[in-house]
Amino acid sequence: MIPARRFVNEESGMTLALALIMIVLIGVMGAGLLTFVNRNMNTVIEENRGQRAFEVADAGIAAAERQLESDCIGDSACRTGYDDDGDDGNSDDDLQWSVAEGGLTLNNLDGDATTSDSVTVTIDYREFINTTNDFKVISTGTYGSSKRKVEAIFKPVADGGGSGNVVNPAYYTPSDIKLSADATGPVQISGMSLFSGQNIIIEGITSATHLDDEYRAKQSPIDILDVVNSGPKPLEDWNSLNFDPSGYWNTTGRVKRPGSPGPNKFEGVGFGAEGLICGRTGLTTDCDDPSDSVADGWLGYDSTTGTKGQRLTFIDKQPKDDTCGTGPDCYLVNDPDTISYPFERRKPDAARLKQLAINSGTWYRGSNPNWDELFPGGDNKRVVFIDAGDAPETPLFWDGGFGNAQGILIVWCGRLEMTNFNPSGFNGVVMALNGDAAEEGLPPDPDTDAPSSSCGPEQGSFKIDHAGLKAWFYAEAEGCEVSPPGIELGPGTQADFLPGGDWRLLDLLLEDAPPERIDLQGWRECYKLLPAEECST
Repeated sequence: MIPARRFVNEESGMTLALALIMIVLIGVMGAGLLTFVNRNMNTVIEENRGQRAFEVADAGIAAAERQLESDCIGDSACRTGYDDDGDDGNSDDDLQWSVAEGGLTLNNLDGDATTSDSVTVTIDYREFINTTNDFKVISTGTYGSSKRKVEAIFKPVADGGGSGNVVNPAYYTPSDIKLSADATGPVQISGMSLFSGQNIIIEGITSATHLDDEYRAKQSPIDILDVVNSGPKPLEDWNSLNFDPSGYWNTTGRVKRPGSPGPNKFEGVGFGAEGLICGRTGLTTDCDDPSDSVADGWLGYDSTTGTKGQRLTFIDKQPKDDTCGTGPDCYLVNDPDTISYPFERRKPDAARLKQLAINSGTWYRGSNPNWDELFPGGDNKRVVFIDAGDAPETPLFWDGGFGNAQGILIVWCGRLEMTNFNPSGFNGVVMALNGDAAEEGLPPDPDTDAPSSSCGPEQGSFKIDHAGLKAWFYAEAEGCEVSPPGIELGPGTQADFLPGGDWRLLDLLLEDAPPERIDLQGWRECYKLLPAEECST
């Protein structure tokens, strides 16, 4: 019994067992710790690689910005190098940077061959017909197995009027402007300057004194209302250096006739004609001899006013060289005895405008549109394009009734006649255009795939009577023998300036001016987005 009891009470072997248990526990804990440390190290390494991949992607954005600045500043044609998404299989003119060409890939940016790195950058020019006239850049950076993607939006900006609201509401045509009234109503002009590349014909005027005194006093069928004390001052004194954005299109300010009431600075209605401002008391006045001019050199300026009033001759001021374009700095200061158009006269982009109308379902071909469907009212961003080229001699009649239409109306190869609008019957822009459809790149009609009509320079005019309009009007009809004139304001017309808007109209309506800078409009890192929102090319 004693040996057995001794064996039971013997504890000398427990130390070894406990030691073994501790060794096992420490081993398990060490393995766990090593696993944790290893996982943490891998996470840190992956984050570092991700950060390096992000930096590579961001470097790709910077490279794309430098590419756009070197390629596009001063050259609006650069957009064609990035504008084809490949859907039509024609990307011959696209650069390697473009989406259609797969983008540009740069390798080993950090110069270290230990870990591979690369960035692929695509640039996609998004036209007005799709979005907002900008460049979308996608940069995908890789570092080892890590990948990061960054998107940036760059906007080409032409400070001289191609990037802001309409600041120069006016009526302009390369051909004649005619104002006529009768017993049914006067022609009333308020804050709206009129400019002609040929003549401005005002029926009932008999002399320059009549233009300045009687018409200002509203003693004749033509009422000229000053807006010095009634809200916005369109074109101000025509000195475009004072505009925002400013430019050198015209650097001579007009002033009021000494002794006229109100401030000396002329900020109201004005007339400018490269030919003559002439009166017509019947059908015998040809408006082709300097003696026919009734311009006074204060309210109206033409080719004869170098010896009248303010002694300024109205001229077509040309850019300082053939390569400069029409930007704000492409002109020199006026000669001291001249005055000119206080705005840039870029050609409207008919192809862009037609495509906008096609995309929004506001395109029409013919001479008898349903105006209520095209202009239901209340939409100042609506673009309506009417191709009237199949019957260019048949006027488009728009009897406005008492509706309130807003938007942008383009009549291609036709004559528009607007009548019976209430005083606020139309707010917006009206353009009567002409030209060769193929040369200008007009898209085919969406319903029949028929090409747009083409027409000569005598097409593209409009007439307004018994209508209230707050609008900017542009007629492309050319030539001094144009009949009827490019713009005709008939009896009962109330022409007022176009109120300031948020449409960025010059960008929308006109051909792209050469960019003067490339602005960053937006930036985002894409991998953090939800799958449905991830950046894509």
